[in-house]
Amino acid sequence: NICKQSCVMCGSKYSSTHAKINNHPGAISFLSPQELEMIYDVLPNLDFITLKGGEPFADQNNLKILKKIFEVNKNIKNISIISNGQNISKSFKEILSKFSESQIKLSCSIDGVDKLYEWQRGSQYSSTVDTINSFHKDTGLTYVIINTITAFTFPSILESFKRHLEDLKGVRYYTSNNIVWSPAWQSPSLYSQETIDEIVQPILDFQSSEIGWNRNGLESIRSYGDSSQIESFKRDLEKWNQIRKIKIEEFVPELKLIQ
Repeated sequence: NICKQSCVMCGSKYSSTHAKINNHPGAISFLSPQELEMIYDVLPNLDFITLKGGEPFADQNNLKILKKIFEVNKNIKNISIISNGQNISKSFKEILSKFSESQIKLSCSIDGVDKLYEWQRGSQYSSTVDTINSFHKDTGLTYVIINTITAFTFPSILESFKRHLEDLKGVRYYTSNNIVWSPAWQSPSLYSQETIDEIVQPILDFQSSEIGWNRNGLESIRSYGDSSQIESFKRDLEKWNQIRKIKIEEFVPELKLIQ
């Protein structure tokens, strides 16, 4: 679970940075040499493999696995990597460049832009953009952008889509259907149904001629219709405002509608 981000919708199980923030050092985990050998044993016969985390590019064991795949199964059909795109080293770029684009299925999780991205993800938007653009330039590989839809990113989905296509090179496909239902205090269902419908309809109506955009599921978001999650929302909102040193309500004014 090695990861340098501390996304607000994540936790210690999937992020070593979260484990440090929450003072859960025992939650930080690595593959043992024995486990790595077990993985090596099955690589020659695999058609598909998925590397995720944590952050796959932050774990050097994944670099060893990719090198081993090229050594024993270079014609593997599909290597799927789910990354935050924050930091991709030269060594990872070099090994991935040895595979064809049809073999590499890279997905980058990017939510919002600028301060909103920084608040939700815990790292700088401009740095992630530079890393991903450098990756595309150096490898020629394309990728999919995955949005995680929270109460914080929900109001600006359409604006973020447009901005991402301006800022990022090599985007193959875009998906905005990873909707957060749990923890409930982060869900877009915190908004009233009227607000939800006002946000969703322009997104569904938007016609993109550049790339495919998966928006399935946005039309099914329904308001909780009560205030049962409001106290948790307010408490954790303030917690993350203090951690990030950003008052997110100043960048997402729609949050004031949640009451």
